[in-house]
Amino acid sequence: MDGKSFSFCLARCLENCLCKSFQVCDSTKCELSSINKNEDGSAFDTRSGCVYYDLDALDAAKQQCSKTCSSSINCCITSNPCLHGGVCLAANSIPSTKGRSRFRCECPQPYIGPRCKNPVRSCRGYRNGSRTSGLYKILAGNETSVDVYCDFDPITSLTWTLVQSHVRDTKMKSLKWNSPISPDTPSWTGYRLQKSRMRSIQVDSSKWRITCQYNGTTPLTDYVYGAIKDMDILEPIVNCAKVEFIKIRDESCSNCTAHFFQNDNYMLHHYSSSRTAKCEFSITRGAKMSCDGEYFGLFDCKDKDHVCSSSLKATTQIWFGGY
Repeated sequence: MDGKSFSFCLARCLENCLCKSFQVCDSTKCELSSINKNEDGSAFDTRSGCVYYDLDALDAAKQQCSKTCSSSINCCITSNPCLHGGVCLAANSIPSTKGRSRFRCECPQPYIGPRCKNPVRSCRGYRNGSRTSGLYKILAGNETSVDVYCDFDPITSLTWTLVQSHVRDTKMKSLKWNSPISPDTPSWTGYRLQKSRMRSIQVDSSKWRITCQYNGTTPLTDYVYGAIKDMDILEPIVNCAKVEFIKIRDESCSNCTAHFFQNDNYMLHHYSSSRTAKCEFSITRGAKMSCDGEYFGLFDCKDKDHVCSSSLKATTQIWFGGY
């Protein structure tokens, strides 16, 4: 075959970070490919006039490459494989038949993936990163990039996205309604995302959680979490709902039912009384209480031994998350 045609095609492949192999057909036609035969042999032309090459043999490439197509070409300079403003970093070696990449992308938030192609819809998108709790960017609702607080649980490996947090005496509206509070500025004392953003995060999650007085560093005390398939906390609720775990004061249970209430007028909360005794979990009335308790929200009847309602500054958080 024409050596010049081979050199030209090899040079084009080396200049393109996505190129793993190429074919020269009829001694003149150059065809680049982002896969090699080891990955999908059926994708290549088997005509007698086509000769296949891949970049698994660095020495052979050096021997057959002309001065103008050095195998040390930085393909990040000659091509742009990273999307959404990602930064391309060239690898030290060309790929082998095992599929090593010739580059890697450093992706700007809220994008991830080998080429920064995949948008992050909730904090779960960062679960394989540093797992350092704090502010991250996601795409939520109307495809707008927004800062959210992410919590990475080192014990359960669950990853959580904060959607609401407030102090005890703030009368939050039912999660049925779109009632945002400082949605672009996560805060422990007064924060709530738009309903559309909550729903977008929920779609990318499998679990919900409510915590008390949590700020990213304090250990969990009173808290509850469950599966979204068992209870949609963005809609009205009046029943015994299955939870995966619930703890209030020193009472707790796992994989049990607990009574939750939410309608058009009242925010989501757990309610314990003799009327909810049919549920498997029902907290006993506190010694200093003259009314049946409301927990994890509402707080018209306050149990001072419940961390969420223990003081004026006590906070309550709602999250969506998953593995």
